[in-house]
Amino acid sequence: MIPAGHPLRELVVADSRDRPAWLAAREGRFGGSDAAGFAKLTSAPLYLKAKLGEPFGGNPYTRHGNEREARMLAAYHLDQNTLMFRHPDRPEHVSTPDAVLVTAAGETIIAEAKTTNKPFTSAPPRYWRQMVWNMYVTGATRCLFIWETHEGFRALDLEPESLWVLHDLDEAARLVAIADRVQEGMASARRFREDLS
Repeated sequence: MIPAGHPLRELVVADSRDRPAWLAAREGRFGGSDAAGFAKLTSAPLYLKAKLGEPFGGNPYTRHGNEREARMLAAYHLDQNTLMFRHPDRPEHVSTPDAVLVTAAGETIIAEAKTTNKPFTSAPPRYWRQMVWNMYVTGATRCLFIWETHEGFRALDLEPESLWVLHDLDEAARLVAIADRVQEGMASARRFREDLS
């Protein structure tokens, strides 16, 4: 829950309950799902190609995860977040964390809920990068990583598991550097298209 007057309220750019508006606000920006794939700077051309291509439309695994998300969050007494936030200084950097909570002490915490058919003992690198990005954008200090193991889309446990992931400033800076490189490529591609028209 984000209290009235909290700075995050001023950083909302879209609500995923209005899917067309959310997709329009997301276009050309970098979110957690982009950052999840940013493994290394030298692969920036591959990330640029993906960014310029058709957006990922989902598959049975992502649909299952979306269907289970609210239940996994509820197991930890968290409400599902639908708001997209922008970074206060970099509006092209956005985040729609699965849950956002501001504690009584003023600490911003987020959560990410995932389903998996392979048991986790720690956050896989792809999800870890997504969480670091979302903490960077929202100013959160930590993220509760929640997961539910399934087999054939049937949950194996009564309750989902979880662990805490702390913000990593060095990793956030590395992800931003990759996003900047991809953004440069996007700008070049846009200028090229304009020159052709």
